[in-house]
Amino acid sequence: MIIEFTFGKGERAVTRAVDFDPEDITLGFLEDIEAAQDTGKWTPIRDAIASLLGLSRDESRQITMRQFKQIGEAIRQASEAQSVPKP
Repeated sequence: MIIEFTFGKGERAVTRAVDFDPEDITLGFLEDIEAAQDTGKWTPIRDAIASLLGLSRDESRQITMRQFKQIGEAIRQASEAQSVPKP
């Protein structure tokens, strides 16, 4: 999946394509998202996504809701493909 991010505005805008395969999402990342959801706060979720995509803090703060939904859909597909162990 390729998501294009545009960072900055006007003449300073820079577009960068980030390519990631949902199959390469690690269990550690899913664990980080699970923990972030437990907090009900955006920062841990943004931090986990920034780490996954190799984005800086400033770049990750510019993720749009459209891009967030695309990333979320890829994560959902990947997590459904994983079988979660039962205790």
